[in-house]
Amino acid sequence: MARFTFRLERVLELREREERSRQVALAAFERRRVELETQIRACAGRAREERALQAEMLSPGGADVGAARSQAAAAVHEIARAQRLSIELAGVLRKRDDARAALARAMADRRAIELLRERAMDEWRAAESRREDRELDDVSMAMTRRTMGQEG
Repeated sequence: MARFTFRLERVLELREREERSRQVALAAFERRRVELETQIRACAGRAREERALQAEMLSPGGADVGAARSQAAAAVHEIARAQRLSIELAGVLRKRDDARAALARAMADRRAIELLRERAMDEWRAAESRREDRELDDVSMAMTRRTMGQEG
């Protein structure tokens, strides 16, 4: 039996590699997003802790203004770091969205070639079926001629 060969198989392979590449890029942005969000939460937590320590130091029983000033500076430092990370996160989110759109385009491109392949395969199967039917008809006709020749 004949074998189906798709003339655009190399193009399909190229589209599949491109799609995998886009998936890897999107995954990298997702990993970075998770890292940044974790760091931002950690900074916010440390800033809360610094403010709590500062409030403790300024309480009526233990007013240590120097240490409270140091705690305030540490809290401000953590808040500033969280803001810088938030700006970086915004950039990563924008790049992630671009990567997601590129992946969607790559998936559509691959699917278009797959549809062409499916259509070509269906056409090939139909042609093979017609060919087999013709061969069976030829065999049947030959047998009929032989049978008719033997009777006459």
